[in-house]
Amino acid sequence: MEEMSLKMEAVVSASFELDMSCSENVARSDDLIHEHICKFERYLTVPEFPDGLEWMNTSRALSLREDLRGKITVLDFWTYCCINCMRTLPDLHELEKFNSIESGLVVIGIHSAKFDNEKDVENIRNAVIRYNIIHPVLNDRDMIVWNQLLVQAWPTLVVLGPENQALFILMGEGNKKKLFRYVKSALTYFKDEKRISHHSLPLRLLKDAVVESPLLFPGKVAVDRSSGVIAIADTGHNRVLVVNSSGEVVHCIGRGRRGLEDGSFEAALFHAPQGVCWLAEFLYVADTENHCIRKIDFQSRTVDTIADGDVDSRDRHVRPLKSPWDISATCSPGSSTEDVLLIAMAGAHQIWALFLRDAKWWRNSSYGEGSCVSIAGSGAEENRNNCYANRAAFAQPSGVCVDGGRHLAYVADSESSSVRCLALDGGAVTGVVGGAKDPCDLFAFDDIDAVGVNARLQHPLGVAFNHADNMVYVADSYNHKIKRVDPDTKRCSTLAGNGSRGRGGAGDMAEASFNEPGGVSVSPCGTHLYVADTNNNAIKVINLEEKSIKQLSITFPKAAVSDSHKSDVAVGSRPGHVPPGSRPGRVPPGSRPEHVPPGSRPGRVSPVHVFPSVALTPGAKLIVALDLRLPAGGTAQLTPDSPSTWQFLLRGSSFDSRGEALRGRLTSLHAMPRVTLHVADASSASDVDVDCSLYLCEAQATVCYMKSFVLRLPVVVTADGLCDEEIKLTHVVS
Repeated sequence: MEEMSLKMEAVVSASFELDMSCSENVARSDDLIHEHICKFERYLTVPEFPDGLEWMNTSRALSLREDLRGKITVLDFWTYCCINCMRTLPDLHELEKFNSIESGLVVIGIHSAKFDNEKDVENIRNAVIRYNIIHPVLNDRDMIVWNQLLVQAWPTLVVLGPENQALFILMGEGNKKKLFRYVKSALTYFKDEKRISHHSLPLRLLKDAVVESPLLFPGKVAVDRSSGVIAIADTGHNRVLVVNSSGEVVHCIGRGRRGLEDGSFEAALFHAPQGVCWLAEFLYVADTENHCIRKIDFQSRTVDTIADGDVDSRDRHVRPLKSPWDISATCSPGSSTEDVLLIAMAGAHQIWALFLRDAKWWRNSSYGEGSCVSIAGSGAEENRNNCYANRAAFAQPSGVCVDGGRHLAYVADSESSSVRCLALDGGAVTGVVGGAKDPCDLFAFDDIDAVGVNARLQHPLGVAFNHADNMVYVADSYNHKIKRVDPDTKRCSTLAGNGSRGRGGAGDMAEASFNEPGGVSVSPCGTHLYVADTNNNAIKVINLEEKSIKQLSITFPKAAVSDSHKSDVAVGSRPGHVPPGSRPGRVPPGSRPEHVPPGSRPGRVSPVHVFPSVALTPGAKLIVALDLRLPAGGTAQLTPDSPSTWQFLLRGSSFDSRGEALRGRLTSLHAMPRVTLHVADASSASDVDVDCSLYLCEAQATVCYMKSFVLRLPVVVTADGLCDEEIKLTHVVS
C-alpha cells in the first residue's frame, strides 16, 4: 500500500509538470503527452473496485480488470452538492458524445460524498437523474477508492490506460481542453498498439425509468406580493411555471428541453433554471446552467436574456456569470423603488448585483443600467466575514432574500452550511447561524437547533424573509427540514420536517417529511410558506397559523387554451391576479377569454371577457379601475353625445360599495371610473362584472356602431388572500 501511494504521488506530480511543460512549449505539447504516456503506461496499475458497493446506470457491478480492460477510463471523483463538480459534468458529457464506449472510452463517476446526506444511494440516484448523467456511477460512500488513489479535492479526474494503469490526474474544474487532449492522445497511442477493446457495457440508465410528473426537481419558488400568483422553477423540465394558489397552471414558459434561446413563451429554452423573482410586471429567472439571467415579460409574452457576463465588459468587476442559483430584488442606496437584482452566484462564491437602471452604490460608486457586477465576496470558497464586502468570502451561496425595511440581505451559504447577512447600506458581511469559527472549515454541518455559530445546518439552499414576523425561513436541504431563524437573537429552530427523507406532507408540520427542499417563499400576508420540495417533485404549503402542511396539486387544466394563443384580456396588465381556488366553469387565468352570455340583462347577449382571479382576505378593500382602449392606428372614436355607459354588477354577496356610484356615462376614454369595494367578512367566491356599452364612429362619421361587452373579475375571499388590492381592467375595444 505504501509503494502504491508513493507511485500515485509520482503520477500526480508528473501530471502537474506535464501541464506546466505543455503551457510553456505549446508547439511540442503532443510530443510531451506522448512521452508521458510512454513513461507511465506500465508504472502503476490501480486496485480493483471494492466488492459490495452500489452501482448506478448499470445492470450489475463493473470490474476494472474485466469490464474496463481495453478501455481508456476516466474516473470522475465528485460529490453532488459541489458546484465545481456540476460544472465539470458538461465537459464529460461532451467527451462521451464524441467518444463512445465501443470506440474505447468509458467515464465512471466515483461519488465520494462530502455531506452525510450524500452517502444515501437514493439521493445519489436523484442527482444522477437531475444532472442527466449517462455513464456508470459508483457510490464510494466510505471513500475507499478516493483514499486508494490519494484524491484530495472535488472534482478530480483520473485517466486510466487499457490495463487500468494511472496515466493522468486533473484536479478542479476548467480542465476541458487538457482532458480532451489527454484522452485523444491515449486513444491514439493504445489503438496503434492494438490494446483498445470495442466491447460494450451493461448500461441501464436511471433516467429511462423516470415516471412523468407535472414537476421534475423544482428548485425554487416565488410568490408575487401583489397578486399571490406563484412562479416555480421546474428545473428538471427546463421551464418555468406560473400557477395560482390552487395549483392550476396559468403560464408554461419554455419548450421543456435544455438550451439557450430567447423569444416567445413557446420558443424559449432554459437549462436547469433555479431562482425566480417577481418585480413589477416582470419575472426574473436565474438560468443556472446557461449562466445567465432571463427576463419574462407577460405583456409581450417573451423571454429575453439580460445578463450573461458580456454586459459592460470593460468594468474590471465584470466576468462571465457562473451558475447563478438565486435572485432577489432590492433598492439601491437612496432609492425608494426596487431597481437592483441581487444574485447568489454559486459558481463564483460571490453575491452579484444586476442594475436595472443607473444607480449609485456603496462608497459613491456608480453603475449604469444593465451592469452586472460582483458586490460581495473575494471569490475564495470560504466562510469569511468582514466589514469590507470584497474581503469577505462565501462558499457556494445558493439562496438570497432581502429585508427591505432594514436594508439587509440574507444568504444561504450552502457549502459552509450557514446563513449569512450582507448589509445593503455598506457591504459588511456577518454570520447569522451555522458554520464554523474557522473560515476555512467547510465541514461544520449537522442538525442542531441552537443560537448563532452553535446551530448546525446541512447544505441549506433557500432563504425567505417574512415581513409579517421578521423571521428568516431556511430550506435546510440536506436535513430535509424548514427552519426558522430570528435574525435579532440568532436563534435557529426547526419549523417543519422530521429530519428523514420521505414523501409525506399532509397534516402536522412537525411530522411532515421533505426530500432535499431547495427553495422557500412567503405568501403576501405572511401566513403561508411555499416550499420547493425538490426530490419529491412537489410544492408544499405550510400554514404558519394552523401549523399544518399540505401539498399543492399542480394541474394543467384542459379548459385552458395553451400559451401558444395570445390572450386579449390583459393588455398592459399583470400576468394574473390569481387566487386560491378558482371555481369549476371559470376560464383559467392566462387563457383566452370565453365569450358567453353574462345573463346580466334579459334579452341581451354580450361577450364576457374573464380576467385572472384575485384572492382577498375578509374585510379587504378592492379598488377596480376601468381602462378601455381603442386599437392603435384605428380611426374609431367614442361618440361623446351618445349614451355610452358602464355599470358594476356585483354577483354574489361578497361586496359592499358603501354608497359609491356603481354606474355612469362615458364621454371620454381619458376619464375612466375607479370604484372601491369592501369585501365581506365571510369566506366566499363572487364575480365583479363591469357591463359596458360604447357608441363609436369611424373618422368623418361614415360608419357608426355600438360595442357591448362584460369585463368579469372573479374574486375568492379566503384567509390566505391579499389584504388590499387595486386592479386595472384593461381591454382593447375591437
